[in-house]
Amino acid sequence: MEEFGELLGNLIIFLFALEAFRFLLKRLFIHYGKWIKTNTKLHPLLLKAMNINKIFHPWLGYLTIVVIIVHAYIQTSGFAFLSNTGLIAAGFMVAEVLVGFIGTYLMKKPRPSYWIWIHRLIPVFTLIAILIHND
Repeated sequence: MEEFGELLGNLIIFLFALEAFRFLLKRLFIHYGKWIKTNTKLHPLLLKAMNINKIFHPWLGYLTIVVIIVHAYIQTSGFAFLSNTGLIAAGFMVAEVLVGFIGTYLMKKPRPSYWIWIHRLIPVFTLIAILIHND
């Protein structure tokens, strides 16, 4: 059962990477979009990837929270002993999903400029927490 818990932990990291992929795609389009459009045949593929990622981005966050709960339950045999580093990493991930939910569904558009910085800064702390948790 512990191997399944490890698999879920790796799935959490994969889902986190998919979430970050949206940011990387946006940066790629901002800095190299014109060059990609004129010099490569990747432009339609990247546009399709961006649209798919836009649709699934919030749902990947919600799925991550579910997988975190199952992962914690399996790894600790019913929440008997929770890892402090795991709790911190999970807390950052939950905070990130909450910030995204609030920005998407509760804030009026245009959202305040500080919101996007918070939504981009929390994953940095999450990544650090994940790296510490994996040791």
